[in-house]
Amino acid sequence: MRTTSDSVMILRQPLKKWDKANRATDVDPQIAIHYGKDSEGLLMTSKLRAILRDHGENVAISNSLVFEILDAYIKTSRKLKKAEKRIAELEAELEKK
Repeated sequence: MRTTSDSVMILRQPLKKWDKANRATDVDPQIAIHYGKDSEGLLMTSKLRAILRDHGENVAISNSLVFEILDAYIKTSRKLKKAEKRIAELEAELEKK
């Protein structure tokens, strides 16, 4: 993955990014779908991407969400590598026959 960002800043104290006085809108956009009151939210990545594209640095998201996205990416990447390896093995078997 290519990126234009190359550094992160570690602060002495967390920012007050959830301070309601800093809001630009009255309502925070929802980025997850909930099916029932006890269900976990399903992230709408296209909506999150659109919000980030439209508002850039003015968007505050939780670090735990970034962590969840990175973990899911790593897990999916591992599955993809295993599938690609299996496909290569099956193609090699087909060529032998």
